[in-house]
This record gives sequence, structure tokens and C-alpha cells, in this order.
Amino acid sequence: MVEIFLVDIVPQKMLQDKEAIGNEGEKIRVPKGIVSKRLSHSENGLSDLRHWLRSSPDGKFVYALAKDKNGFNQIARCEVKTGELKNISNLDFSISSPINIDPKGGKITFISNNNVYLFDLKSLKADKITDFGSDDLPLLGVPVFSRDGSKLAFNQFVEKDGRKNVQIKMIY
Repeated sequence: MVEIFLVDIVPQKMLQDKEAIGNEGEKIRVPKGIVSKRLSHSENGLSDLRHWLRSSPDGKFVYALAKDKNGFNQIARCEVKTGELKNISNLDFSISSPINIDPKGGKITFISNNNVYLFDLKSLKADKITDFGSDDLPLLGVPVFSRDGSKLAFNQFVEKDGRKNVQIKMIY
């Protein structure tokens, strides 16, 4: 089962432990004095879809994907202070990509059913912001916000001269 762990990184402790780097062919070791803390204690763990955790800009929450009772990937929020992990989305479909959070911390973006969605963290509602069908060339990767949050970029295959290539598309 996959859970969320936190590690305080102290650069001085890392630099003091010369053995942490290891030797060629060895795994990097955790530096002495660095301790991980299990944050979440969930019933089912996180989703098996490979994804990255995302932190709210203020550091109060960690966002991830977790399965619901139907086996759909949903957005889960873990409160850093308490470790409470709960699904905050209740979509009737499964999220099929990793997630990203906007710079202000108000929205999360993801891909599902070959479309880009925006999930509002206040209303807990998702809006489909593209209108591709299942016959359209697939989207891939994870949508990403611009630094100021005013734009959203995503990848989609395009076909030209009989060849399929990945293209970056923008939403303003």
C-alpha cells in the first residue's frame, strides 16, 4: 500500500554524511540524522497510477490520487498537520493523468476521457475545458499551469503527412 511520507531536508546534515553518497554501483543512502515521518494512514492507500504529489502553496495540504469505492482515481487531500487523507473529488469517471496545482492554489488540472479538466478546490467541482472525442488523437502527459496561472499547456498527438507527432497546445 502506498502512503504519504514527509522528510525534513537539512542540507548541513546531508553534507556532513560523506557515506550517504555511496560508491559507484550502490544506491544512495539516506543521510544520518534525516528522518522520514509517515503522514497518511489510509484504508486503501494512494492510486496505483504513477503520479507525483503536489503541495498547496502554503504547505498546509498535499494532493494526490486515490481510488474511490468504484476503483476510479479521485483527487485526495492530506492535511499536513493531522495526516487526515480524504478524497475531495467525487467524479463519475477516473482521472487518467497525474495532477498539477495552479500557483495560487485554487485549482487542480488533469486529463480524463481524452480531455483537460480544471477542478476548483473551493467548490470541489470539475469543469471540462477541452472538447475532444474518443475518436480524436489522444492527449498525454499532464497539463501544466504557467507561472502566473493565466495559461494552461498540455500535449496532444497531431497528424501531419501521415506521421503522428506530439504537439504542445495552450489554453488562455
